[in-house]
Amino acid sequence: MRLRVIALPVLLLLVFSCKSRSAKNQEMMQAEIDQLHAQISELEQSHEKIRMQMEQVARELEADRARIQLSKSSLELMGKTNQKQGHSWSDFWQNLGVIFELGLLGLILWTIYMMREQSRNQVSTRELETIIERLIAKSREEKEAPKA
Repeated sequence: MRLRVIALPVLLLLVFSCKSRSAKNQEMMQAEIDQLHAQISELEQSHEKIRMQMEQVARELEADRARIQLSKSSLELMGKTNQKQGHSWSDFWQNLGVIFELGLLGLILWTIYMMREQSRNQVSTRELETIIERLIAKSREEKEAPKA
């Protein structure tokens, strides 16, 4: 009988201790899940922003391709005309102007491509820094949690 009287409070203390640990672990897991949901929503927003930028660049690229094709067609037509009529200085300067415009168009396309790559790298770098900062903060919290 004495053993039961002593064992009952010990068992009750053990049960309450396990319940409090379980509740604390559930709170920590819920906080971690909430943090992951926040990270996921941020990543989805940045993904949508990048997708919209990519669509815009694709539209611009398609317009530039159409301009290049038009310039090529014009250049071919001018070449055929020059072969039939003979060469003159005005045709030479006109062809030189078309070549210059094609060079400028190529430069514009290259600039757009580099801007797109730079913005993509900046967004990726910012996302990576945010994730690393959160992981560091989380590890600090985990290190401080056992001390407390």
